[in-house]
Amino acid sequence: MKNESSLSSSNQSGFTLIELLIVVAVIAVLAAIAYPAYQRHVIESSRSAAQADMMDIAQLYERCFTRTNGYDNCEIDGRTTDNGRYVITVEDESDTFTVTATPQGVGNQTRDRCGTLTLNHLGIRGNSAELPVGDCW
Repeated sequence: MKNESSLSSSNQSGFTLIELLIVVAVIAVLAAIAYPAYQRHVIESSRSAAQADMMDIAQLYERCFTRTNGYDNCEIDGRTTDNGRYVITVEDESDTFTVTATPQGVGNQTRDRCGTLTLNHLGIRGNSAELPVGDCW
Protein backbone atom coordinates (compact mmCIF):
# COMPACT_ATOMS: atom_id res chain seq x y z
CA MET A 1 0.00 0.00 0.00
CA LYS A 2 2.80 2.34 0.62
CA ASN A 3 3.61 2.11 -3.03
CA GLU A 4 0.15 3.20 -4.20
CA SER A 5 -0.03 6.31 -2.04
CA SER A 6 3.36 7.51 -3.21
CA LEU A 7 2.29 7.25 -6.85
CA SER A 8 -0.97 9.09 -6.43
CA SER A 9 0.54 12.01 -4.52
CA SER A 10 3.51 12.63 -6.84
CA ASN A 11 3.54 16.07 -8.48
CA GLN A 12 4.75 16.54 -11.99
CA SER A 13 6.51 19.76 -12.78
CA GLY A 14 7.10 21.42 -16.13
CA PHE A 15 5.58 23.89 -18.58
CA THR A 16 2.24 23.56 -20.24
CA LEU A 17 1.86 24.08 -23.95
CA ILE A 18 0.01 27.36 -23.38
CA GLU A 19 2.85 28.72 -21.24
CA LEU A 20 5.39 27.83 -23.93
CA LEU A 21 3.28 29.48 -26.63
CA ILE A 22 3.03 32.67 -24.57
CA VAL A 23 6.82 32.77 -24.12
CA VAL A 24 7.38 32.23 -27.85
CA ALA A 25 4.88 35.00 -28.67
CA VAL A 26 6.61 37.44 -26.31
CA ILE A 27 10.00 36.64 -27.84
CA ALA A 28 8.59 37.13 -31.34
CA VAL A 29 7.19 40.55 -30.44
CA LEU A 30 10.48 41.64 -28.88
CA ALA A 31 12.42 40.44 -31.94
CA ALA A 32 10.04 42.25 -34.29
CA ILE A 33 10.78 45.49 -32.45
CA ALA A 34 14.50 45.01 -31.79
CA TYR A 35 15.75 43.72 -35.15
CA PRO A 36 14.77 46.77 -37.24
CA ALA A 37 16.28 49.05 -34.60
CA TYR A 38 19.48 47.01 -34.71
CA GLN A 39 19.62 47.20 -38.52
CA ARG A 40 19.12 50.98 -38.41
CA HIS A 41 21.94 51.27 -35.87
CA VAL A 42 24.32 49.24 -38.06
CA ILE A 43 23.51 51.38 -41.12
CA GLU A 44 24.04 54.61 -39.18
CA SER A 45 27.31 53.44 -37.63
CA SER A 46 28.61 52.40 -41.06
CA ARG A 47 27.68 55.86 -42.37
CA SER A 48 29.64 57.42 -39.50
CA ALA A 49 32.68 55.29 -40.35
CA ALA A 50 32.48 56.44 -43.97
CA GLN A 51 32.22 60.06 -42.87
CA ALA A 52 35.31 59.66 -40.69
CA ASP A 53 37.21 58.22 -43.67
CA MET A 54 36.02 61.12 -45.83
CA MET A 55 37.26 63.62 -43.25
CA ASP A 56 40.63 61.83 -43.12
CA ILE A 57 40.95 62.10 -46.90
CA ALA A 58 39.99 65.79 -46.80
CA GLN A 59 42.62 66.39 -44.15
CA LEU A 60 45.25 64.67 -46.32
CA TYR A 61 44.27 66.95 -49.20
CA GLU A 62 44.62 70.04 -47.03
CA ARG A 63 48.05 68.94 -45.81
CA CYS A 64 49.12 68.33 -49.39
CA PHE A 65 47.76 71.71 -50.49
CA THR A 66 49.95 73.49 -47.93
CA ARG A 67 53.02 71.76 -49.41
CA THR A 68 52.22 71.91 -53.13
CA ASN A 69 49.77 74.84 -53.42
CA GLY A 70 47.31 72.63 -55.31
CA TYR A 71 45.08 69.64 -54.81
CA ASP A 72 45.87 67.96 -58.13
CA ASN A 73 49.44 67.04 -57.10
CA CYS A 74 48.37 65.08 -54.05
CA GLU A 75 47.95 61.57 -55.50
CA ILE A 76 45.44 60.56 -52.85
CA ASP A 77 43.31 57.61 -53.81
CA GLY A 78 39.86 56.66 -52.65
CA ARG A 79 39.22 53.58 -50.61
CA THR A 80 36.64 51.13 -49.45
CA THR A 81 35.57 51.41 -45.84
CA ASP A 82 36.78 48.66 -43.52
CA ASN A 83 33.41 46.94 -43.53
CA GLY A 84 32.96 47.28 -47.31
CA ARG A 85 29.69 49.18 -47.00
CA TYR A 86 30.95 52.32 -48.79
CA VAL A 87 33.30 53.01 -51.66
CA ILE A 88 35.00 56.37 -51.31
CA THR A 89 36.20 58.14 -54.44
CA VAL A 90 37.98 61.46 -54.92
CA GLU A 91 37.95 63.99 -57.72
CA ASP A 92 40.55 66.72 -57.64
CA GLU A 93 41.62 69.70 -59.68
CA SER A 94 44.21 72.34 -58.93
CA ASP A 95 41.98 74.35 -56.61
CA THR A 96 39.12 71.98 -55.67
CA PHE A 97 38.44 68.45 -54.53
CA THR A 98 35.32 66.42 -53.81
CA VAL A 99 35.22 63.25 -51.76
CA THR A 100 32.25 60.98 -52.46
CA ALA A 101 31.09 57.96 -50.43
CA THR A 102 28.75 55.65 -52.32
CA PRO A 103 26.84 53.01 -50.32
CA GLN A 104 27.24 49.41 -51.41
CA GLY A 105 24.91 46.42 -51.18
CA VAL A 106 26.84 44.92 -48.27
CA GLY A 107 24.52 44.64 -45.29
CA ASN A 108 21.75 46.55 -47.07
CA GLN A 109 23.71 49.79 -46.84
CA THR A 110 21.96 50.94 -50.01
CA ARG A 111 18.84 51.30 -47.83
CA ASP A 112 20.51 54.16 -45.98
CA ARG A 113 18.13 57.08 -46.15
CA CYS A 114 21.00 59.53 -46.78
CA GLY A 115 22.24 57.94 -50.00
CA THR A 116 25.57 59.07 -51.42
CA LEU A 117 27.59 61.43 -49.23
CA THR A 118 29.87 64.23 -50.48
CA LEU A 119 32.45 66.53 -48.93
CA ASN A 120 34.33 69.24 -50.84
CA HIS A 121 37.36 71.48 -50.38
CA LEU A 122 35.28 74.16 -48.64
CA GLY A 123 34.04 71.66 -46.05
CA ILE A 124 30.55 71.68 -47.55
CA ARG A 125 28.82 68.39 -46.82
CA GLY A 126 26.08 66.93 -48.95
CA ASN A 127 23.94 63.88 -49.59
CA SER A 128 21.92 62.58 -52.51
CA ALA A 129 18.69 62.16 -50.54
CA GLU A 130 16.04 64.79 -50.07
CA LEU A 131 16.79 64.87 -46.34
CA PRO A 132 18.41 67.90 -44.76
CA VAL A 133 22.19 67.57 -44.66
CA GLY A 134 22.13 67.94 -40.88
CA ASP A 135 20.14 64.72 -40.57
CA CYS A 136 22.84 62.78 -42.39
CA TRP A 137 25.97 64.48 -41.13
